[in-house]
Amino acid sequence: MIDEPYTVKNRNADRVLFMEGGRIVANGSPGEILLNPENERTRRFLQLVEQL
Repeated sequence: MIDEPYTVKNRNADRVLFMEGGRIVANGSPGEILLNPENERTRRFLQLVEQL
């Protein structure tokens, strides 16, 4: 889960979902989604979060 102030909470997560406009655009293990995202919007979002 990502919440204010944009902290990534994945320590105990089995699955990570990335939603855009109410739709799931990425769904996978934390390693799949956070380390090697296939979806372009997910990739850009994670890059922005890293800069915070």
